[in-house]
Amino acid sequence: LDVTPEELPENDQEFAFTFTMNDVQADENAHERKKYIDVEDLKAMAIPSGEGLSLSTVEENKYIYRGANPDNYIMLGEDMYRMISIEPDNTVKVIKTESVGTMSYDVGYKYQPEGITEGRHGDGNFCNYAIGNTGGRVGCSIWGSISTIYDANGNYGTWTTLPSQEAYLNVYLNGGNYYEHNLEGWHNTLPTATKNVIVTHNFNVGITQSGTLAQNIAGEKTYGWSGKVALISATDFVQANSNTEECYSVRNNSRIGGNVVCKENNWLAFDKSYYTITPVEYTPQRVYSNIAFDINQGYLNDYIVINRLDVFPSFYLTSTLKLTGEGTASNPYQLYQPSN
Repeated sequence: LDVTPEELPENDQEFAFTFTMNDVQADENAHERKKYIDVEDLKAMAIPSGEGLSLSTVEENKYIYRGANPDNYIMLGEDMYRMISIEPDNTVKVIKTESVGTMSYDVGYKYQPEGITEGRHGDGNFCNYAIGNTGGRVGCSIWGSISTIYDANGNYGTWTTLPSQEAYLNVYLNGGNYYEHNLEGWHNTLPTATKNVIVTHNFNVGITQSGTLAQNIAGEKTYGWSGKVALISATDFVQANSNTEECYSVRNNSRIGGNVVCKENNWLAFDKSYYTITPVEYTPQRVYSNIAFDINQGYLNDYIVINRLDVFPSFYLTSTLKLTGEGTASNPYQLYQPSN
């Protein structure tokens, strides 16, 4: 401001000085604010349709990155990820772009030096499944256990036929082999800076129902699991497609009943086969998977969980995220580092 206290009447001088200081402080805050992008800034970039970030047409206050190659790249440490969605609580769900290896989602019998011991199976429970005449089990499609999975009301133990153990891949990703590994830079471990922005979050792990996308999502939300690291869901895969008219259901993206155009507009249709977290209806040994070979390439397939597929971890980033960059492959978003 050009006006000084001396130029004003005596009773207005204190007001003028206070206004001037507040104005300067506001300018400084605005300057600092321009240095980073927060979650609200990301949401402001949303477009009505097409490739990019769009407000979900099915889930309230949720934003989805859609299309063949939207600008949703984010670098965390030395690893590249891509943003899947901005959730109603403003957390950001991401998926790693590089596989951490090929693994089974779950295993049947465990082989120990002293002989064969049974894994997550028992007569009469959800996971029990005999193959052929051998009685051998082929793994179970449930991500968690009876003590870690809760229903839509937050109650544990209501799905009474669940196993007492977590899925093999759940244990791997959340245990000492990955998230809890404490050696920086070790293969398949997360750096501390990345862990600092990962939050414990609900992952929908219910069995998706046939029908519309809304019905698919409702099935997944029947049960939840809370933790740090998991996998994307089948409906994450579906909603990444920018063709909302022809491709917005699990069936339309499946090898049975799938539409060929749906393979052309989905950035989550990786060129490697990988598991989602979503069990297939009526088949306790299969989960939905992105298949990247033969005539099924680019579709969701129901795959037996003991098979080894690539693993692309997924987790949620804090709602207080501050970023720089543009989200492109050549200039990805990165965590904002304030200057001293």
